[in-house]
Amino acid sequence: MRECWRRFVADQSGATAVEYAVVCAGIFLVAVGAMVAFGAAATNMFNHISNAVAGAQ
Repeated sequence: MRECWRRFVADQSGATAVEYAVVCAGIFLVAVGAMVAFGAAATNMFNHISNAVAGAQ
C-alpha cells in the first residue's frame, strides 16, 4: 500500500491538465464577472442608441 501511495504522489502526468483547467476556470470567472459588471451599462447604451435611431426616422 505504501508503494502505491508513493507512486501516486510522485506521478506528475496529470499536472498539466489540472493547470490548464485552473487557468480555464479563472478566465471563465473573469469573463462572467465582466458580463455581470458591464451588462446593465451595455444594455442601457444599446437601448439609448436604438431609441435615438428610431426617433430619427
